[in-house]
Amino acid sequence: MDKKDRHFFKHDLGARNDEKIKKLRIKYKSSGYGAYMMLLEMLYESTDYMLEYDLESLAFDLRESKKFIKSIIEDFDLFVIEGGIFYSREVIRRMEKSVQISEKRASSIKKYWNKDEGLNEKSDTKREVLNEKSDTKSGQDKIRKEKKREEKRRE
Repeated sequence: MDKKDRHFFKHDLGARNDEKIKKLRIKYKSSGYGAYMMLLEMLYESTDYMLEYDLESLAFDLRESKKFIKSIIEDFDLFVIEGGIFYSREVIRRMEKSVQISEKRASSIKKYWNKDEGLNEKSDTKREVLNEKSDTKSGQDKIRKEKKREEKRRE
């Protein structure tokens, strides 16, 4: 999924009650939860849902101390750190599921329009009807706009 297609990410209702997040909130209160959510946002914004584990940059971006960010990433089992990067298993899982759903939908659409086997009369007819409706609607819109312009000129 392209970065430009992501305008939001799923956030479970009651996520604050997850045991790991409760421990985070006990230690850092809502500021810890806020920093955690900002890290998730950053992961979702990244191309591969992973970030370089650069405490100085992360701390600067979140306007927090390196010690605070390090603790959030390392102490609550919310993130995985491997080879200089970190990520969330949950983010990866959700994005893989999202990609699978998108692929299934695309496949269904292709089957519906019979793109894989070439066009047949049924799909040609469906396209023609949709195009006619679109042309008719845009034609009707043009007529309405022209009538409004004419009325304004008369006034």
